[in-house]
Amino acid sequence: MSGEKNPRMYDSMAQAFHLIGKHEEAIEAQKMAIHFLGDDDGSLKEKMNERLAQYTRAAEENGLRQAAGTRVESL
Repeated sequence: MSGEKNPRMYDSMAQAFHLIGKHEEAIEAQKMAIHFLGDDDGSLKEKMNERLAQYTRAAEENGLRQAAGTRVESL
């Protein structure tokens, strides 16, 4: 596949995962995007890192919601 190391493809995949609530997959795809980007484009790398932080926050919030739901169900 010609796009297998394309950072923009992984960036787009990460956004798609995030939008459907698969935040852990979004984080992994975004990390791959940043890895494949390397040091070529500093401003794009900064934006990708900002999105990675956003996906990480969403995963943490989702984990907290799930933990709270588990506690309520067990009562």
